Amino acid sequence: MKRWYLPLLFLLWCIPGLASGTPQHYFKIYQPALYQVQLVDIESNEKSVIGSGFRVSSDGRIITNYHVVGDYIFDPQNYRIIALTQDGLRDTLQLINFDILHDCAVLQSNLKGTPVLPLALQNPAHGERMYAIGNPYDLGMTIVEGNYNGLVEKSFYDKMHFSGSLNPGMSGGPAINQQGEVVGINVSTGGDQISFIVPIRYIDALLHEAPLDSLTEEVLQKRIGDQLYANQERLVKNLLDASWPTADFGPCSLPEAISEVFSASGHSKTDDERSYSYHYKSYAMNDNVYIADGFQLGDIEYGYQWYEAGDLNPSQFAQLLTNRSASLSLGNNWFYLSDDEVDTATKTRYIRLGDTPWKALLGITNLVDYPDLYKISLNLTAVGNSKESMIVKVRINGVSKENGTALLKKFMEHIVWNR
Repeated sequence: MKRWYLPLLFLLWCIPGLASGTPQHYFKIYQPALYQVQLVDIESNEKSVIGSGFRVSSDGRIITNYHVVGDYIFDPQNYRIIALTQDGLRDTLQLINFDILHDCAVLQSNLKGTPVLPLALQNPAHGERMYAIGNPYDLGMTIVEGNYNGLVEKSFYDKMHFSGSLNPGMSGGPAINQQGEVVGINVSTGGDQISFIVPIRYIDALLHEAPLDSLTEEVLQKRIGDQLYANQERLVKNLLDASWPTADFGPCSLPEAISEVFSASGHSKTDDERSYSYHYKSYAMNDNVYIADGFQLGDIEYGYQWYEAGDLNPSQFAQLLTNRSASLSLGNNWFYLSDDEVDTATKTRYIRLGDTPWKALLGITNLVDYPDLYKISLNLTAVGNSKESMIVKVRINGVSKENGTALLKKFMEHIVWNR
């Protein structure tokens, strides 16, 4: 009998669900520290948003996403934040702190005790197996297996690339490594087994910050404004300090990707009726900062429209350029959009860049809740040439007026008409 004892122990150790270090093991032992996080509308007493959360301290601190509790931050009088345990217990949570840039928040619960989920000291190795836990579609806690594929490239806002399927409701749940340590927090999906996770260092930093001293709307909005302002300072400094590459596009030399966080796209088209040619090239940041539904800041994009008149006479060509340069939007219809904006002002004037005259249309929109921040848009149209022209559009979303002006100045210094 003794000959079979050690092999039997080894076999039992390897059975999934019984062996320490397997996802089944961690899922079982961590279940009491996993929650569905609900944002409940006070008037209807029904949940408005559902996400996930997990306990990280024995005194009841819970981590979730900022976007799960974002409506509460904008309207704390009309919502409650609720934690629902696997056993059906409910507890009202208090918001302690949040990081809007990296989409995470700390909540305080009365559900104290153990277990708590330990935080990892570093990111996983590239290709390492990891596991995302959350409550998808209100179906109950689920564990999703995938791989760590490094930080997302060409993004100013760090996120892990996770090759597993996150679904709505899993936001705010933990992503753990093979040692059962939290390496990040579930945040969003790109579809087709591509998902994104906030790295652990931002959660750890938030836990060590001083908590909010009040939950009034003014205090909450100031915290958002302070984080957004610091973010744009860092972004603009990086861009102003960088060397900007340029390349020829049609008649001009123009900035290419001014940072590695920008991606390019382009296309060309010939109008079949009037035979003028249109060539388009644009650069945009791949990410921004979520504030609320339909309201994002923290990104920059710019584009070039090169027109060849073809069969158009000078009057027709001038009218075409006027029509195409009239909108301050570039790509998405972002300008003059919402109640978040105030004091929109536009100015038109003629300027010279080198020896070439350009018509400039400048739009500046102040933000209601964040008076130190602006949306700034610039259209430049080369004038005086009846055969070809260039329209340059620059959009800066959520910067100080000083930083926006400095970026536009540097941008214009890099535009050269070569014909």
